[in-house]
Amino acid sequence: MENTKTSIKNGFNYSGSKFRILPIIQQYLPNDCKIIVEPFAGTFEVSLNTVYNKKIYNDKNYYLFGIIKVLIELEPEYIINEIDEIIYYYGLSKDNKEGFLKFREEFNERYSKHLFSSDEDYKNMSFIKLLTLMYYSFNYYLTMDKNGRFINTSGYKRSWFNDSLRNKLERYIEALHCCDIDMYNLDFNDFYNKTKNIKDCFYFIDPPYLISDDIYSRTNNLKWSIDDEIELYEMCDNIDKSNCKFMLVNQLQKGDKTNVYLRDFSKKYRVINTDVNFYNCNYQRKNKGNDKEIIVINY
Repeated sequence: MENTKTSIKNGFNYSGSKFRILPIIQQYLPNDCKIIVEPFAGTFEVSLNTVYNKKIYNDKNYYLFGIIKVLIELEPEYIINEIDEIIYYYGLSKDNKEGFLKFREEFNERYSKHLFSSDEDYKNMSFIKLLTLMYYSFNYYLTMDKNGRFINTSGYKRSWFNDSLRNKLERYIEALHCCDIDMYNLDFNDFYNKTKNIKDCFYFIDPPYLISDDIYSRTNNLKWSIDDEIELYEMCDNIDKSNCKFMLVNQLQKGDKTNVYLRDFSKKYRVINTDVNFYNCNYQRKNKGNDKEIIVINY
């Protein structure tokens, strides 16, 4: 079975996307598995670009999980129309910083609490508003504080719901609707315990990068520690012992920093260099040429 399909990008330019190395990932996907399992699924971009019969989504980030769930469960026309109505109501545009600030204030005061509501209608509408906020915020970051308030700044002159994003979102929702997906919002260890007895499955593992200040750390209570890193590799070893396949993507080098845990772990398995530079990944940092991302597989 050839496990690739037409490339689908996530619908909101989410940080941490693996789209730039998708051709390399696709080249090494196993063909003898029926189910793809993602403990750190993010926007599910990798799974959506495979043709495995079943896809199992997990992400600990409740806010991202909620957005993806809404995109799966609601009709695309309804979602797009709601986004357009929000844009019209607040006069949102790439140049209207004041409109964004008013929208953010009202969201935090009136709607953010409904992200945890037992009323599905209130909850769904609040997640659509959160998605819309992302479209007009700096670098499209999903940044929440400990009280569930959206705290990212305006994407003035840089971020807005343009025609390209609209088309990507439409294709992205369509792709989500075409898949057989089970969804979880768990810590990766708890998720593995839920899925470890599934047969004919392949784990695609894209964890937070220990040596990188990534989007994972911008959401409350989602800090990635050395203990997490060690437990991650224990999970990979357990997957291997269970005769399942895994593919791990992780950052080995960032500037002068080396992930020594990844370096030592990878010696037991097959390593594929992505040969992708990071020159455009963070405009604030110099010496990005030393960054190195690798793929580790057990087959």
